[in-house]
Amino acid sequence: MPPNPNPLPAGSQLSYKVVKCTSEDAQYPVSELLAASPNTRGWQTAPHCEYPAEVGLEFDSPVHLRQVKFLSHQTKIATKIELFTSLPLLSEDGEVETHYAACSFKRLGYLSLDSNERSQFQARELKTVDVDIRAQYLKILFHKCHMNRFNASNQVGLIALYCVGDVLDPSSLPREPSLVAMPAVGTPGVAVAAGAGRHSPAGSREDRQGRSNGVPLVSARRDSERPQTISRQLEGPADPKVHPFEQGQAALSVVPIAPAPLAVAGAGA
Repeated sequence: MPPNPNPLPAGSQLSYKVVKCTSEDAQYPVSELLAASPNTRGWQTAPHCEYPAEVGLEFDSPVHLRQVKFLSHQTKIATKIELFTSLPLLSEDGEVETHYAACSFKRLGYLSLDSNERSQFQARELKTVDVDIRAQYLKILFHKCHMNRFNASNQVGLIALYCVGDVLDPSSLPREPSLVAMPAVGTPGVAVAAGAGRHSPAGSREDRQGRSNGVPLVSARRDSERPQTISRQLEGPADPKVHPFEQGQAALSVVPIAPAPLAVAGAGA
């Protein structure tokens, strides 16, 4: 039997809290993403909001992030989603030194969503992104929506957001360098960061390698509980300078929803 080209990653579903949201509809708040159930209404941006809209997540503890799943709204669909992660240094007592607003984020890449016209807006796209990186924070940027007659308010909506991975032992994470005295002739009492040396200035090759928080993104695919796959060539050649998720082949799958008629915004009763 040939090996599965998309094996499920190890790990379990990770819990998180939302620490930033730049836009939300009062009837579809971002807190809906925390309630993973069949009855969740999902999150939507405010009508005619500014894009990109940002949603920031903080995991309960540092994690080895392996997979992120997006279940898109059937008509309020982002054209593109970008992912960024950050793993702040820990203090000597194991506390996070930097919080979301002050973090330096690493861009993992982007994914594009289908306009859903082929299903006549009667299905929701489930997009699965496989990653391999350590993180405490996840920043998600939702770019402008696909235009269609059912989305006159130009909104983006997400029904569910799942993260899969492993909780890390804090003792294995990088820590804030402590200050130690380095006695030298003529410069008594000079303090420098431990581990810093004359041949490893900030920004050098050694320094950049030492600050690496993980490896680039592995792959992306679309999945479904009832797969309906349509193979297609994804846009654009591989760019060695960035790591977009959509490089190579992927499968387009959808999650069927109840075949209820969709109301066109502005239409009469």
